[in-house]
Amino acid sequence: MNNNRISSGEVSQSAPSGATAVDLSSDPLTGRPNTDLAEADSDLPAQPVVDEAALASGITDAERELCNRASVTGRIPRHNPQADYGTDILNSVPARAGPARDTQLAQAVVCGSFPANAINMVPVRMENHIVCVSADYLSVGNETDARRIAFGQNNSMRVAASLGMMLPTADIVDAIVRQTDPRYFVDETHSYTWSDHPTTGSKSTSRFIHHDDRTDAALGFTGVSPELTSGQKKDLIISRDVANTARGDRATQVALYGWHCSQTGRRCWQDRRDHVQPMETPHNEEHADYSHGVRLVSPVAFRTNADGTYDEESLIGL
Repeated sequence: MNNNRISSGEVSQSAPSGATAVDLSSDPLTGRPNTDLAEADSDLPAQPVVDEAALASGITDAERELCNRASVTGRIPRHNPQADYGTDILNSVPARAGPARDTQLAQAVVCGSFPANAINMVPVRMENHIVCVSADYLSVGNETDARRIAFGQNNSMRVAASLGMMLPTADIVDAIVRQTDPRYFVDETHSYTWSDHPTTGSKSTSRFIHHDDRTDAALGFTGVSPELTSGQKKDLIISRDVANTARGDRATQVALYGWHCSQTGRRCWQDRRDHVQPMETPHNEEHADYSHGVRLVSPVAFRTNADGTYDEESLIGL
């Protein structure tokens, strides 16, 4: 992969043409109007805990193959080999968070403007189940220049649904962090400060680009990681708290969790947490800033049987 970034500047191209416009007024997965999304999330049960004892043996090829099944990846659009540079795509959208930026970035995703390995689904173990998650956060661009992106809460859920996916729960985020190879864990929280980029606000598109450069530097390569990576973002999550703050059955706040500073549970903050962001809903639902990431999770999970076979199950039904 080319390690040279193009600099922020004028837009060289627009997002690929000819794609069907994205309709964010309804859930693409179910066809329900968007007012139903928060209500659906309120039915989510608690997630299984991480099976720490199983981690020593490592992820097997068979487990990796599960996450490549059509039932997991079948709705992910094909990669567009002519996708524009991620920096150009970000420079072509509104400079601040809101529905206009969300819609344009969603358009880029559904028409395949992401690197070929950008939505690489990998296994995470949770008790006797395999949960399939994207190795890295959702991005736009191509193999030379990819940029991680985020949307407001409702639009994050809808974009994930349009790809046949969902957002993680806090427990899934914890499992991802603990099962990330330490080489791909980014302790971004200690090194990134407001003084690094003081001229723009946290929601500015240019701030996304700046933070992405810092993330790539921490990982040691440019672009999207093909292996499970974590620590560099707060996760947009699904939570009962989203539904509990709903007005007219619509989520009115962003649900966040994570930005871990330790994989082992070591407490590294004054309130004795191992992560910066507790599970809470601190912003209105249109808020999206550089620290947020969209991690995709397949609603199809796999139960591990005693004979080494696997059964497909609904993750929401666990």
